[in-house]
Amino acid sequence: MIVKTLEVGPFGTNCYLVFIEENRHLYIVDPGDDGEYIVAEAKKFDYSKVELLLTHFHIDHINAAEFCAAALGCDFVRLRTPDHAYYLSSSNCLPPYFPEPLKNPPAPREYEENSDYRVLALPGHTPGGAGILFGNDLFCGDTLFLNSCGRTDLPGGDDREITRSLLDVLMALPDDVKAYCGHGPVTTIGAERRNNPYINGTYL
Repeated sequence: MIVKTLEVGPFGTNCYLVFIEENRHLYIVDPGDDGEYIVAEAKKFDYSKVELLLTHFHIDHINAAEFCAAALGCDFVRLRTPDHAYYLSSSNCLPPYFPEPLKNPPAPREYEENSDYRVLALPGHTPGGAGILFGNDLFCGDTLFLNSCGRTDLPGGDDREITRSLLDVLMALPDDVKAYCGHGPVTTIGAERRNNPYINGTYL
């Protein structure tokens, strides 16, 4: 498997290209902005199919979904159902950085059983937050960051839910799982178990 990180948009969102060499499937995780850049990088892979995977609905993670879908021939995005209404909302924008919502967003579809990855429900940052686990590589959106976690003061955020996602779901994974975060560097579950104050109880 090949993972390529593209930092996009005004908030430095991590868009990930995940290429499965055995079947030539290409997954674009969180096409947050700079659609032409994402498409150009995607086309460097000799893929047999391409899908857009969203970890959550926030505009800085989806702003290039419409462009990428049109350019690459995708007619839907994968997104957990609790985030669908937010994703399609006319208020899903963030002026002045993202002044308008997507005009023609590709239709959201719930994740389905897949031999390439499995999906972990990670509510808290948003109701439909998702972790996408390819083997030992986890794409966790804005639920987990290096020594930190996602904020919960935006629409749909919930302190208790993100705590459950962190402690009950993510900390149930092995230490050697790599966590590819929505912003910032890659970390591991083991490093976060040891050092993250929102997980080890040292945050006051």
